[in-house]
Amino acid sequence: MKTILQSQRGFTLIELLVVVAIIGLLASVVLASLAGARKKGADASIKQQLTTLATQAELYYSDNNYYTPTGSAVNSNVCQDVTIGMFGNPAITQMIDKAYASSGNLAVRCRATVGANGGYAVQARLVSPSTPTYFCVDSNGARSEGTVVIANGAAQVCP
Repeated sequence: MKTILQSQRGFTLIELLVVVAIIGLLASVVLASLAGARKKGADASIKQQLTTLATQAELYYSDNNYYTPTGSAVNSNVCQDVTIGMFGNPAITQMIDKAYASSGNLAVRCRATVGANGGYAVQARLVSPSTPTYFCVDSNGARSEGTVVIANGAAQVCP
């Protein structure tokens, strides 16, 4: 009597390892592209927060006729520490805090001069460029991106 052996169906160990290796390779490619997208998303968030800050600053100016009161010019590399004039307004400080968080706690700089003819400039470092790049808004309506940092005591406009 002959015994007929049925071949067992299934995958060999080599086939399974090849499939796992291919899935791992594809996953690493997807994760690498996601990191770039996250950085660009953070940059978009920073720009949106500072643009909203500019709108809030103009509302503050229309209510008070100044950005910062007389005798209290602002030159700070840490906006979160400033509480004078428009930088003491909760709506504006919220935008600064959000831009700071979106930038991964990188620099957010504030400058403001005093009085009715005063102005302001706020600058935050963007995340995605390999060289330090900053987004800046100011009281002249500028919304610019560049590599120059606002210096202490400089004109209160975006570089």
